[in-house]
Amino acid sequence: MKKNQSYMGLLVLLCIGFLMGLGGCAGQSHQEEAQYAIYYLNNSGMTLKTRNYKPDTEDSEKVRDELASQLQEIPVNDGQRLLPEDVTINSLNLQDTTLTIDFSDTYSKMEKAREILVRAGVVKTFCQMSEVESVIFLVNGQELTDSSGNITGSMGINDFVENSGKEINSYVYSNLTLYFETADATQLVPVEKKVYYSSNVPIERVVVEQLLKGTTEETMRSTMPADTSILSVTIADNICYVNFDSKFKDNLTPNNAKLTVYSLVNSIVDNCHVQSVQIAINGDVNQDLADDLSLNQLFQKDRSFIKGADADD
Repeated sequence: MKKNQSYMGLLVLLCIGFLMGLGGCAGQSHQEEAQYAIYYLNNSGMTLKTRNYKPDTEDSEKVRDELASQLQEIPVNDGQRLLPEDVTINSLNLQDTTLTIDFSDTYSKMEKAREILVRAGVVKTFCQMSEVESVIFLVNGQELTDSSGNITGSMGINDFVENSGKEINSYVYSNLTLYFETADATQLVPVEKKVYYSSNVPIERVVVEQLLKGTTEETMRSTMPADTSILSVTIADNICYVNFDSKFKDNLTPNNAKLTVYSLVNSIVDNCHVQSVQIAINGDVNQDLADDLSLNQLFQKDRSFIKGADADD
């Protein structure tokens, strides 16, 4: 009997050990998957690059500390650390999904071109964490301001627009005016949005892409069909030519077609210094979006659709 008990005890120990081994392997596999892209600058200091990094821990607070430390590391092969040597991080504070980073006062001494790249690299690094959706920059406890003295506020990944597949040369800052629908889908409302985008991307394309991303404001509705593909956006002779795929038309109804068109037209005219917009679907302008709305025309800004605006303003 004792022999059988010893045998059973050995089996239990072996099973426990086996299960612990599985747990250890599972944990290791999970940790191996927790890799982050750490942003740094190329040798000229004009381009963002990335390298992979796997934290030594899975504790979120410690991971944030590790990522912060990595931003000050010199790349092994080539390039420059993202944060200049004299710029340090005083503190990291996560509240809800917003991470506030307080930098030393030397942050404000950076040249503007580098500071924009640093800002993009920091935001993109920390927003890879599932609990971080936006980042606020402080300099010695004071909110960071742009060259015009405006507070930059919270920034997320979508605030930095890149030309997919192309090298980032530098970031340009624009405060865009985008038009979205009122909740009852009867008028348009202008919304100011700050965007940092790659200098490789024409501003007119940035405007269209931001409209496609839509709005999260509860009092407004997005106007552009989100699954629409942009085939091309070009400007010539004060005219912006926008070419969409067929999903642009497929998702429209006669009731919302005009608001969608003038959401696009008003946004482009306000931001791109053009007088009119030509819209095409798969390169074809001979299409009707509604009985009284043909694409075979040059659209100009129409204030009559804007809430609270006088058409003669």
